Amino acid sequence: MTKPITNEEKLIHAGIVLAKKQGLVFTVRQLCAKSKVNLGLFHYYFQSKDNFDKVLLRTVYNQMLAQMTLHVADTATPRENVEKILLGFHAFVRENRMFFSSLLGNCLSGNKKLLQFVTQNFTQHLSLISHELKRASLTERAQGQPLPGILALLAWPVVMPHILMGLLERLGTNAFPLQNVLLTQTLENEKQFCARLQIVLDGIFGENA
Repeated sequence: MTKPITNEEKLIHAGIVLAKKQGLVFTVRQLCAKSKVNLGLFHYYFQSKDNFDKVLLRTVYNQMLAQMTLHVADTATPRENVEKILLGFHAFVRENRMFFSSLLGNCLSGNKKLLQFVTQNFTQHLSLISHELKRASLTERAQGQPLPGILALLAWPVVMPHILMGLLERLGTNAFPLQNVLLTQTLENEKQFCARLQIVLDGIFGENA
C-alpha cells in the first residue's frame, strides 16, 4: 500500500517545481497555493521562508548526488567514474538551470547567509571527484595543478553553459535574440557537450586512460 504524501512533502515538492521555473524568489503564499497546503501548516513545519529554502536546497542537492552517482562503480577506472559523475551532473543542472542560475545570482548579490550555507553543505560532489582523481594516474600537466584548479576545470564546461542559458531564459527569449540562438545551437547540443568533455578529460587523465 502506497504511503500517502504528507503536507510537509507537498510543500517541498511544490517548492522544487517553483524553483525550477523561477529560482528561490517565490513567496510563501505562492508556495501554499501551489501545494494546496495552508499557511499555518507551512509555519508549523518550517517557521520561515529561510528555513524552507535550506530544506529545499538540501533536497535538491541530494537529488543531484543520486543522479551523479547512479552509474559509478568500484570496478570502473577513475576516468570512467569521473565521466559518469559529470554526465549525471550535466543532466541535472540542465534540467534545473533556472534554479541554479537564480541560486548563483542570489549568492553573488550579497546574500551572505545563503552563500555560507551553500559553501558549507554543497561539498559532497567535490569529494566524489576528488576521490577518483587521487587514485588516478594524471597527465604531467594535470599533476602540476592544485586539486581545486582541476575540480574547477572539470566543473566549468558542465555548469556555466547551463547557468548562462538559465539566465537568458529568466531575462526572456527576446532579450538577446542573436546570442540566444547561438547559445541554444551550441550549448544545448549534446554531442558537442560530450566532445568538449572528452577534451577536458584527455587533458587530465590522458587519451588512453
